[in-house]
Amino acid sequence: LQGQDDPVYFVSAIERLATAVTKYGNTNDGPVLRYMLADSLRRSSRALADQAQNARSERQRLAFQAERTQRLRNAEMYYDQVITELEGRFEAARSDLENLYLRNAYFYKADCSYDRGDYTVAIDRYREAAQRWSDHPSSLVAQVQIVNAYCELQEFQQAYVANQNALWQLSQMDDEVFDSPDMPMTRQHWEDWLRWSSELKLLDKKSASAE
Repeated sequence: LQGQDDPVYFVSAIERLATAVTKYGNTNDGPVLRYMLADSLRRSSRALADQAQNARSERQRLAFQAERTQRLRNAEMYYDQVITELEGRFEAARSDLENLYLRNAYFYKADCSYDRGDYTVAIDRYREAAQRWSDHPSSLVAQVQIVNAYCELQEFQQAYVANQNALWQLSQMDDEVFDSPDMPMTRQHWEDWLRWSSELKLLDKKSASAE
């Protein structure tokens, strides 16, 4: 979408979608509207993180951080509502778009926890997503983020086990699956995982030497 990286675009989208959810949230389109609102809140938090980092004062930095945290929490709430509402419908009654939004809501809800720094909750949510969508390539996203979250917690033994799971799952996939536009995987997900994977290989070598 044009303007999707512009913070002003997101502010406008959040305002309009919040109004739409208030007016039409109880209609059949409610879950889609909530998903779009959650996504705008989540994605807008990236600009707030940059603004906090470049703030001119401590007070301004804290204000940006507080707004970012609140938007992520609100996004989690709306993603959770999307999951509850769409899973309450028969699968045959859901459109392809609604199925896509349902799946992504699992992963993005976990992403919100991760971005807030609540890595323990994020791990639980990524595991839930991986189990719920175990037959879909997007489950690799959850495996990768579990590794990243464990590393952020400095729990490297658990991260190593999770990384072996992710590597095994990656080896079972065809290259073509990563060309799919509905894979909820960002460049940052991959970059963090590749960085941690290199360090975990060193851990593996140290363990082998100790033995």
